[in-house]
Amino acid sequence: MSDKSICMLCKKEVGVESIVQGKALYQLKEHADQNGSMYGYCVDCVKGILGKQTVESTMAAIPPHYRNLKYSDIKGQDKAISRAKIYCEKDCSDWFILTGKSGNGKTMLSAVMAKHIAIKHCVSASWINIANFNVDLRDMMRTNESEKAYINKLVKPDLLVIDDIGAGFGESNYFTGTIYALLNNRGDMDKRTIITTNMTITDMADRLGTQIADRVIRSGEVVEMHGGSYSMRRPEQQAKGNSEQS
Repeated sequence: MSDKSICMLCKKEVGVESIVQGKALYQLKEHADQNGSMYGYCVDCVKGILGKQTVESTMAAIPPHYRNLKYSDIKGQDKAISRAKIYCEKDCSDWFILTGKSGNGKTMLSAVMAKHIAIKHCVSASWINIANFNVDLRDMMRTNESEKAYINKLVKPDLLVIDDIGAGFGESNYFTGTIYALLNNRGDMDKRTIITTNMTITDMADRLGTQIADRVIRSGEVVEMHGGSYSMRRPEQQAKGNSEQS
């Protein structure tokens, strides 16, 4: 068989090693013609196809309020943004944990990161806010739905954003057991995970248990975000603007 390859989409000749095979194509097939030339889909075309699909699914997962944000929209967090950009460029299974006081841009930055990773690496992404996680757990207890199926659904995406762990909700043994199972499964499956929390790692160990804190620490980088709340800054900025105009 010839080592000549032709992409079925762009029709360019490429080396056989550049023809993409396997599950990444969602079972798009390759074949050989009578002359033995291999037909398939080149890397660039596959990235275009998968990139569009993954970006669309990621945008649908991110809460609408955060979908159109850019790094430049996050003020006063240059160090955290710098670390986030480095992380997003890497093709890895490491985790990224954003800590800091409530309202200082952790959720905003995680949304921008999710989009960046989906576009850069053509990966599927999903999003869960811990308040909704609690609601889902209560619903499962009431309806006897499968906890395993719920966890598997959250383990499946290549990237998962877990937003606002420790947001002030009462953490029951059921909650901590389920969140540990989720984190442990994603870690064992080498799945990339972004976590935001207003707790320090010490607080996390005290409130959620050392198992969860240890799982978080050994899986990735912890980046602290400083500064006050964005919601508290808006009235101050508005007042300053009105003062300058008068």
